[in-house]
Amino acid sequence: FIERNGARYYRIAHVDQMPPFFISLVSHAEHWMFIASNGGLTAGREKEDHAVFPYYTDDKIIQSAAYTGPLSVFRVEKAGKTYLWTPFSDRYKGVYPIERHLCKSVWGNELIFEEYNPVLGLRFTYSWRFSASYGFVRSCELRNESSEKLSVELLDGLQNILPYGIDANLQNIRSNLANAYKRSELHSASKLAVYALSAIIVDRAVPAEALKASIAWSSGLSDAQVLLSSDQLETFTSGGSVVGEADKKGVACAFLLHTTRHLDAGDQANWQICVDGHKTQPQIVDLIDALMHKPEDLMASLAQELA
Repeated sequence: FIERNGARYYRIAHVDQMPPFFISLVSHAEHWMFIASNGGLTAGREKEDHAVFPYYTDDKIIQSAAYTGPLSVFRVEKAGKTYLWTPFSDRYKGVYPIERHLCKSVWGNELIFEEYNPVLGLRFTYSWRFSASYGFVRSCELRNESSEKLSVELLDGLQNILPYGIDANLQNIRSNLANAYKRSELHSASKLAVYALSAIIVDRAVPAEALKASIAWSSGLSDAQVLLSSDQLETFTSGGSVVGEADKKGVACAFLLHTTRHLDAGDQANWQICVDGHKTQPQIVDLIDALMHKPEDLMASLAQELA
C-alpha cells in the first residue's frame, strides 16, 4: 500500500513481469470499465450497448491494447540524439530497461499506470477516473527526472472510440460495416471531437438518423493539434511529420494530441482527456460554449466532480 496525492492505493510494482490480467473499476454513477493490466479496455455507461470502447471478452480486450484505448508515443531529443519511446507497449520490448507499476485506489474507483525510463530520465503516468457529467477522465503526467533539459514531441490520446448507435452485437459481428458509417469531426475552435454515424445501421429502407454522438476533448495542451484517426501513427513512429485532422470518414475513431514540450530538469507536463457517449446536440453545443468562453469554470466543475 502507498500514499499518493493524499489518497491510499494498492500498488503492484514491476507489473509487466506478470502475465496481463483483468481489472474492474467501480463508479459512483452509471459508468462501467473493464481494463487489462496492459492498458486494453472496454468502457461505457449503463449497459454494453452503450459502450464508448468496444465491448469484448477479456481475451480480446487484452489482445486489443495496441489499437483500442490509450496510446502514447514520445520522440525525445537528448544530447543531440532522437529516441522513440512508447510507454506501456511491448512493440519495442527490450529497447529500454523500463519499470512499470500499477496502482488501484482502495475504493476501487481509480487506476494509475506508471512507467519510468531510466535511459531517458522520463516518468509517464496516466490514470482513469469517472465524472458523472463529463464521462471517463484520463489524466496524464510526463515528468523529467533527469539532470538535463529534454525536448519531447508527443502523440497521446485514445483509439477506437465508438460512436453512438453501435450495439454489442454489431461490434462483434459487423465491426467493419460499422466503420463504414463512422464520421469523426473536430470543432476547430474548442478542439472538441464529435464521433457519430452517418445513419443508424439497419437493413430496412426506413429513415434512421443518428441523433446522438460520442465526444472527446482535452485540457492542458492548448497548442496541440488533434488527429481523429490512427492513420498517421506509423508516420510519427518513423520520424515523419503529422498534420491535424478535422474530418475523417470510414475509419475507426481516435482522439490523439500532437505537440512538443521542452522540459527542464524536474519539470513536468500535465494534461487531461475526457471521453463520453450518448450526447445530444444541445449537450455538445453547451460543452463547446463552456470550452470556448468559460474554460476555468469548466475545469473547476470537473475537478470538483473528480474529488
